[in-house]
Amino acid sequence: MFAVSLVASAQTVTVTNPAPAMPSFSSGLQEIYDSVTVSTNYAVALGGGRATTGNRNLAFADYVYNVSENVGLVLGYDYLWTAKAAGVPSQANLVKGGITLSAKIYPLKNFGLTNTAVTPFANVLLATGNGSASEIITAGGKLNIATFGGGWNLSAVGFWETRKDAGYWTASYVCGALAVSKGF
Repeated sequence: MFAVSLVASAQTVTVTNPAPAMPSFSSGLQEIYDSVTVSTNYAVALGGGRATTGNRNLAFADYVYNVSENVGLVLGYDYLWTAKAAGVPSQANLVKGGITLSAKIYPLKNFGLTNTAVTPFANVLLATGNGSASEIITAGGKLNIATFGGGWNLSAVGFWETRKDAGYWTASYVCGALAVSKGF
C-alpha cells in the first residue's frame, strides 16, 4: 500500500496602499490622448471659464466620443482655481464624464449660408475632486469655423455650466473653447 501525505502551508501577505499622487494636468491630457488615438468619430475641446459670482476660474480638456448622430459620451479633466479666496485650495477633477445630446442645425441657410452648421448641445456630467462627487449640467453650442481634408473640423464652442454639490466651486460658469473634431 502506498501512503500519500499532503503538506499545506500558508503565507501572510501584507499589502500597503500608498496614498495616491495628486493628479496633474498633463496626466489628464495623456488619458484623453490615449482615448483619441483609437476612435474614429470624436472631438477634443480645450477651454476655460469663469464663474458668474465670486472669483472662481476653470480650465478644462474634454474628449467627446460620438456614439450616434445625436448622442455622445464625454470624458474630461477640469482644473478649478481662485486667486483671492484665502485658504481655498485649487481642485483637479481628474475624472469627469457623462452623456451629451446634440442636434446639427443650419440657422443661416435662408440667408445664403447653406453650409454654416451650428450644433446646440446639452451635457449631464459627474465629476470627482478632492474626495467628493459633483454634478455638472451644461448647455451651449458649437460652430464649425474651418473644415480640413479627411473630415477634420475646427470649431468654436460656447456654453453655460452649472456645478452642483461641489463645495466652494458650486456656481454657474460662462465657458468657451476651441474644439477639433473628426467624423462628426
